[in-house]
Amino acid sequence: MKILLISYFFPPSTSVGGLRAYSFAKYFPEEGIEVVVLTSESELKDNKNLQKEYGLDEIYYGKKTKLREWGYKTKILALLEMFKLDKIFFFPDVYFGWIKSAIKMGSKAINEQNPDYIVVTAPPFSSFLIAEKLSTKFDIPLILDYRDPWNGNPTIEFPFKFVQKKYKKKEKQIAQRASLVVTVGEEYSKLISEITSINPNEFKIINNGFFAEKLSAESFSKEDKKFVITLVGSFYLFYKDTFNEMMSGLKEFVETMKLKPDQVEFRYAGSTSRKIINRAVQQAEVSEYFNDLVYLKGDEYFEFLQNSHLLVLMVPQKHKYAIATKLYDYLNSDSHVLIVGYKGEATKICDDVDQIYDVVNPISKEIGRKFSSLYELWKKNELKYGCNIDKLQKYERRNLAKEFAKHLIELRE
Repeated sequence: MKILLISYFFPPSTSVGGLRAYSFAKYFPEEGIEVVVLTSESELKDNKNLQKEYGLDEIYYGKKTKLREWGYKTKILALLEMFKLDKIFFFPDVYFGWIKSAIKMGSKAINEQNPDYIVVTAPPFSSFLIAEKLSTKFDIPLILDYRDPWNGNPTIEFPFKFVQKKYKKKEKQIAQRASLVVTVGEEYSKLISEITSINPNEFKIINNGFFAEKLSAESFSKEDKKFVITLVGSFYLFYKDTFNEMMSGLKEFVETMKLKPDQVEFRYAGSTSRKIINRAVQQAEVSEYFNDLVYLKGDEYFEFLQNSHLLVLMVPQKHKYAIATKLYDYLNSDSHVLIVGYKGEATKICDDVDQIYDVVNPISKEIGRKFSSLYELWKKNELKYGCNIDKLQKYERRNLAKEFAKHLIELRE
C-alpha cells in the first residue's frame, strides 16, 4: 500500500502538526505502508542529509505562505482577527496561499507515485481543501486527520452568520467525502460530529503521544530544599485569565503559609508574550517567587520537569476538549500533575495511565488553598508522584502510528 501524506508542517519544524505527520511517515513503513509526503517548502527541500535523517524517499513541496508571519509583524492580521474579519478575507485560513501550488505538486506526485490513499492532517485546514481537490480529481479515497476541530472549535468566532454557514458547509462536504475520519480524542470527535453530521462513534481516535527517543535517558531527583511548581509551554490569549488567577493564587498560598522565596518557587518556560507574563506576576506581587526560564530543551527541559513537585496544566472551560502535547512530557516525568481548570480529555488520559493528579477550579482562592494542601503533603513527605509507565506506552508515537496503519489496512480489506 502507498499513501500520499499531506501536511503543511513537517520537520525540521517542531510544531505539533509537523511531529504528528513525521510520526506517520516514520512508522507507517514498518507496517508495509509506503509514504509519499506533500508539504510546504522549508530547509528540508535542498538538504539531502535532512531528508535521509527523516527517512524520506519521496517528498513534494508546495509554496510556503508568508502571509501569517507578515500579517502579525505588521499587526494587520491581529487587527483583522480582533474584529473577526480574517474569516472573510482568508478562506479557509491564512495559509490559503499554498493551495494552488500544493494542488499542482500533489497532482505531479499522484501521477508519478500512484498512491492508494490520500491522508491529510490539519490544521491548517487549507490542507483539507487541497486533499479534497486531489481526491476528487484522481478518484482516490480520502482520509482526514483532525488535530483540532475546525468550525466546531468553541474558541472560533465568525463576523456574520453567512460566513459561518459557508465554512460549515465546506467542512461537511469534505468530511462526507472521506472514507475515514481520524481525531485525537473523544471530545474532539463530538465537536467535529456537530458540524459534519457524522456519528462520532465512526471516528477513529489516534492521540498525539510522545517519541520515546526524545525523552531524557537520565533521571533527575526532586528538589529537596524548596517546593517547586512548574508550568511549561506557550499559551493562547484566552488562557490569560487562568494564568492571572494562578498568580493571585500563588500570592494567597505564600502569604497564608508565610513562605519565603527560598521555600517555594514557581517556574515558567515558554514563548508566551512577556507582557502577559510580567503583568500578571507584578500585579500579584509574586516576582520574588517567580522564575522565568524563558526556553528549555533537551535534558535540561526534562531535568526541570523531573525535579519539580507540581507540574501545572491550564485547561480553560472552552478548551477542555484539548490535549496539550506537554501533558505527555509531564506523564513521563514522575511528578504530580495539577490541572488548573476543568475535567476533560486531559483528565481522561491521566486516569487511563493512573497518573497522580489534582484538579482545581481556576479561582485564585481555590488555587491558593490547593497549593497549600499539596505543600503540606510535601512537607510531610506524603505527596505522591507518577503514573503507570506500562500503561503509558500505548501513547508512544510508534504504537499510535501502527494503530493508525492498522485502520488503513482494514479499510483496504
